[in-house]
Amino acid sequence: MVQKSTVSTSAGEPMTRRGCANGLAYVLRYRPVLRQKVKKETEPHGPFTQQELALSETIIFRSVQREEYPDEAAILTSVRNMRKLRHQELKLELTSKIRKLSPFMDEFGVIRAETRISEATFAAHDTRFPIILPKDHKVTRLVIKCYYQRFLHANNETIVNEIRQRFHVSTWRTVVRKISRGWLLCKLKRAASVVPRMAPLPAARLKAFERSFSYVGIDYFGPIAIRVNRSNVKKWVASFTCLTTRAVHLCPHADDRVLQASNSTVHWT
Repeated sequence: MVQKSTVSTSAGEPMTRRGCANGLAYVLRYRPVLRQKVKKETEPHGPFTQQELALSETIIFRSVQREEYPDEAAILTSVRNMRKLRHQELKLELTSKIRKLSPFMDEFGVIRAETRISEATFAAHDTRFPIILPKDHKVTRLVIKCYYQRFLHANNETIVNEIRQRFHVSTWRTVVRKISRGWLLCKLKRAASVVPRMAPLPAARLKAFERSFSYVGIDYFGPIAIRVNRSNVKKWVASFTCLTTRAVHLCPHADDRVLQASNSTVHWT
């Protein structure tokens, strides 16, 4: 049995996947600083290059895999050093968590899974051979949070689909759902609106056995064009709605004076 190694992280501090990569990239960039000072060379400055960030992420994934799968990493390392075939010469223990994934170790020391689309040359290398990550590790949670931020807290299926193009984690959906439920921003974005309780109907709407138009609502609208003989005439309309039976009575007027509407109301009632 191979003894587990530990990956030291700054516990208690808020971390992101890009933050971890940037921190390790600083270490990798300034590791040869002393050597460069002896040779009187200039120190590196400016933003990190894509190669520096990729190297730092590779070291992080490799350290996580050595921590979670020490026996598998030792066997795969020996297989890679002996240059044997990935799946024909591979002999992992029956209790191994990644045995059924046909794992192999690439030239950078990262354990990858051999999928059914490994011969699809048009697909990206990470899609054909995804990186294996443990489901309960902190780095895995940081990867998921990074994808949530990149895709603006989209639904869980979108996050799972995007992550599977580069990584393989058992029970992806369970892990993603657990993280989304514990993230306050996801809770606020996906919270269902509460429909307020409708107020009770007023007494005028519930008067049974009463004459129609005993209780009415009045509205006034216009102008509308009405054809009279050969000309168009503007008309304004006063509408009277019975609150009990919902019957409607319309009274057209030649102008928009509210006084005429009120007079017609008195005449009509």
